[in-house]
Amino acid sequence: MYAAVLIAHISGAILTGIIGVFAVGAMILKKETVYRRAALVLAALGAFEVLSGTVLAVLSKSISVASVCGNIALYVGAVAFVETLIYMRMRKTAFRFPSIQTISAIGSSLVLFALAGVLGF
Repeated sequence: MYAAVLIAHISGAILTGIIGVFAVGAMILKKETVYRRAALVLAALGAFEVLSGTVLAVLSKSISVASVCGNIALYVGAVAFVETLIYMRMRKTAFRFPSIQTISAIGSSLVLFALAGVLGF
């Protein structure tokens, strides 16, 4: 079980990096029709990574709470940075940034992470 979750988590991290680079490239090339989709995909992947990281922490006896919290903070920070860039770019276009979807995806995963902590993962 642990190996399967680890593979999914690493695959998600790689995919998130690829989508992040793609989003930045789209902003450089001013491909405005891609911004919204990139923001939604990044939010979903960010939520997946928080959840899969939490599951890994629950399944592993050797991962510390501080390590998990630090890793999640770095990961959410990186996703939030790219999301902020997309938001700032979309403000200058006719397209609306999907605020509710992006915030709720990552926010709900962080709530579940906190719940796992309260339950003593």
